[in-house]
Formats: sequence, structure tokens, C-alpha cells
Amino acid sequence: MTVALERNKRKVLSKECKRWMTKAKIGAIVKTRDYASFIGSISAVRFVCKDTGLQMNTLDALLDRIVRKYGWDGEFAMNYGVFKQVSYWESGLRKEERRDLEIFSVPDAVLTTDAAPLACGAILEVNGTCFHYHQPFDRRFISQSSNFKETPTVLLSLNLF
Repeated sequence: MTVALERNKRKVLSKECKRWMTKAKIGAIVKTRDYASFIGSISAVRFVCKDTGLQMNTLDALLDRIVRKYGWDGEFAMNYGVFKQVSYWESGLRKEERRDLEIFSVPDAVLTTDAAPLACGAILEVNGTCFHYHQPFDRRFISQSSNFKETPTVLLSLNLF
């Protein structure tokens, strides 16, 4: 199965990228909501354009800083950094790229983990059979963040199973 953008959608997005590149070149003042709308429209085609993860992360990080500083109803001045990122997207949209989807077989085993404030747990499903694991955290883990607890949870459950 192959995924590609429609020609009309590609042209519309390319024109919109050029419009935002012009705004970034001259340092125009734009609304935060308009910029967020633009980022949403190009992130919708993120799958088709290859190797765009870093550019999308940069644009998202800029949007986060703008929202924190000016709010959703605020205005800000565009800069050259936005121009470089948007020009990358525009060049990617000009290419007629198609993306092939790979169909994978059903996995033999699925591991699901979760870290709560005081304990962690895991469920391993192998060919329809479920194995459960539940363990309270040591004291040194209780004050840590949830993201910090996820890695030990996965490692503990893999080690146990």
C-alpha cells in the first residue's frame, strides 16, 4: 500500500509555506493562533514527507515558547529560524514523494507496563495467555517523576518475565 498527497493539497500547502516564508523574511507580526493553524496543517502531512521529525520538533518548540510568552491570543514577530524550517517543508512538498506502508504480522508477545506513584505493574500477553506482575517501588523511586519510573518498570518486567 502506498500513501501520497493529492496534487491539489500539495499545491495549497506549498503556497501556504511560501506565504509564511515571506512573512518570516520580512519579520512580520503574526497571531499565535494563525501560526499554530499553519503548523497543524503541515503536521497533517508529516508522514508523507520523509525525515521531517526534527523540523517539526523545532517548529513545535517555537510554538510552545510563543504560547508561554504571549498566550494564544498574542502576536509575535517572525524570525529567520522559522524561514529555514518552513523552506525545508516547502522543498519537501515540491518533491513527488510516495511512502510505502509495511504490513507486519501479528506479534507473538505484547508487553504493557505502567508506573504509578507508589508501584509499577506489567502484563505480558503471549499467544493469548496473560502473565501479570505488580511490584511496589523502593523509597528512592517514590519521589521521582513518572517518566523516570517508566524505564525501571520496563526493565524490571522484562527481567522478571
